[in-house]
Amino acid sequence: NNFDPITIETLSFIEQVSDFNGYLDDPSNLLDFGDIIASSAAMTAIAESSTAMSAVAASSTAMTAIAASSTAMSAIAASSTAMSAVAASSTAMSAIAESSTAMTAILANSTARALFIASTAIPISNTAKMTSDSTPAPFVSRASSQLNTDYAAWKAFNQGTLSDGFWSPASNSSGNYIAYDFNVPVLVHTFEIYQSSSTYFAKSYVIEFSDDDINWSIAATVVNSTYDTGSVIRTIPVNEAARHRYWRMRITSANNSTYETFLYLANFKGFK
Repeated sequence: NNFDPITIETLSFIEQVSDFNGYLDDPSNLLDFGDIIASSAAMTAIAESSTAMSAVAASSTAMTAIAASSTAMSAIAASSTAMSAVAASSTAMSAIAESSTAMTAILANSTARALFIASTAIPISNTAKMTSDSTPAPFVSRASSQLNTDYAAWKAFNQGTLSDGFWSPASNSSGNYIAYDFNVPVLVHTFEIYQSSSTYFAKSYVIEFSDDDINWSIAATVVNSTYDTGSVIRTIPVNEAARHRYWRMRITSANNSTYETFLYLANFKGFK
């Protein structure tokens, strides 16, 4: 079945349905909607209609089906109208966050990604303000090593200023890391880092995730970075399409061959 946007006529097919969830409860209608989801032309027309998207975004049935379809999600991600409706709906945001197919489409489009991560429709989960490596519970911060207790991992997660301390590993060798346990899987979309020293900073590093704290995969790579002057916080996009409990920043190259890295701020940002 090929649906042409002209014959659909601004999608009166959906726009004239006053109770969209009730409409989808009818098996015959759901089959029709399945045909529409499989049509790039029809989904593009839906995505560009604010009325249609408001109805679709509010329907868990519709959004679950759309989120599972790469064809449908390509149309949604390409439309600012559609993404604005998605970002405003907890139903739509939840469906997309649960689907790797949907997240892959969102992360591949910079505009869609920006609208998605700016949403407040579903619970936000950022690094907590740590006052020790296990406070506040149930969150846990740790590091591969620390220069001494004054430079513990939690110092980078305390959301403080330069005078509030920083994490520093026991050596400047590559492989040192600082890690954070959210206690539950989190969909991280951004890593924030602040390194103010022109000498003691991580030049290259990777952002990694794990589900068991043993096996790690790379979600983002930073190569030949510079230190951050003033109070500038560097923002690193993390394009991982699924939730994971453990996240870390692992240094692959320090700027200085003699001195340890000083990390003043580390913050993982995402959705529960």
